[in-house]
Amino acid sequence: MPARCSVHHDPTVSCVTVVDATVVGTTVKVLCSAVLGFEALIVALAIPVALTLGSYNSRVVGWGGVVLALLCLVEIGILRRTGNLWLGHLLQIAILASGVVVPAMFILGVVFAALWICAVHFGRKADAIHLSRQAV
Repeated sequence: MPARCSVHHDPTVSCVTVVDATVVGTTVKVLCSAVLGFEALIVALAIPVALTLGSYNSRVVGWGGVVLALLCLVEIGILRRTGNLWLGHLLQIAILASGVVVPAMFILGVVFAALWICAVHFGRKADAIHLSRQAV
């Protein structure tokens, strides 16, 4: 009996079962871009909250929020051109850390980090399925 395909779970289907984890396919790019776009919006909307509630220097808080939101948008461009996910990983940590200034950002940071992980994981799975169907 032939080995089962890890994607289709069908012994009659031969497919690519190993996908290079460093290759970022179209689905990963689309899903991660969507997460980053919404994340940029949320970070931008958190700036007035941070300025109102925080006891920190308003310039530092304001510019920090603007830089985080812009980096999310820059990562979308980098992701589309090169497929590099490292800045996105670092942004998830930075946005989670922004909960020090606005405590609600801890919750939003966890939600967006989970969405980021799901986008990378399921995007790679979908790209693997797409590659396996092209190979057949």
